[in-house]
Amino acid sequence: MRPVDGIFINGTVGAGKTTVAAALSAIESTTHAVVDLDEIRRLNTSPASDRFNHELELRNLRGLAANYRRAGAQRFILAGVIAASPEGISSVLFYLGVYSFVTVGAFAVVTLVRDAGGEATHLSKWAGLGRRSPLTAAVFAVFLLSFAGIPLTSGLSGKFAVFKAAADGGASGLVVVGVISSAIAAFFYIRVIVLMFFSEPKADGPTVAVPSPLTMTTIAVGVAVTLVLGLAPQYFLDLAGQAGVFVR
Repeated sequence: MRPVDGIFINGTVGAGKTTVAAALSAIESTTHAVVDLDEIRRLNTSPASDRFNHELELRNLRGLAANYRRAGAQRFILAGVIAASPEGISSVLFYLGVYSFVTVGAFAVVTLVRDAGGEATHLSKWAGLGRRSPLTAAVFAVFLLSFAGIPLTSGLSGKFAVFKAAADGGASGLVVVGVISSAIAAFFYIRVIVLMFFSEPKADGPTVAVPSPLTMTTIAVGVAVTLVLGLAPQYFLDLAGQAGVFVR
């Protein structure tokens, strides 16, 4: 590699990291309209061990979605950035769009499930929710399946786009690592679905609040986008490719 090539690639990746960080920060700000993330920040900055924080997050529905934002989304997006190609840029834009709708929709569902103390964010509180409120559980399952990258959801389309761009850019090793990490992470999302539909509901379990028009619209749009981009993503990938011209 010539020195000038190295400068170009390193500069592209550096700028990509800045763009990704700014985009994810904007999405996080949007989720503040649905749920307060201060608790997650305290977990992330507490003196407890990282392993303790990670395990605690995976037992908390807010933390489960926030963990996806921090640990998963950044890696997938950077896989597209590293490709340093037009396809890489368009895949990043597409993934950001996918990620935005799924994340905001999932947080909106979490705000509806409540107990005497407020939002029932602990994983154990969601046991049997599929029997108590099948529609709420089904909607949340759609978002979880997208997080996990299951076929026919936008999550798989987004991951496939960035992985294909990375592979075409010569980062096959990164793609292999990404696929393996995705498979491992999927376990944590699938287990929430199993808990909701295959566990007995508790007598003192949470209730599902009646959503406001704004919350209902947010969830409905999130589900629609998740399914449409999972079933027929090509048109929107082409749009992302056209939008990528302005980014470049």
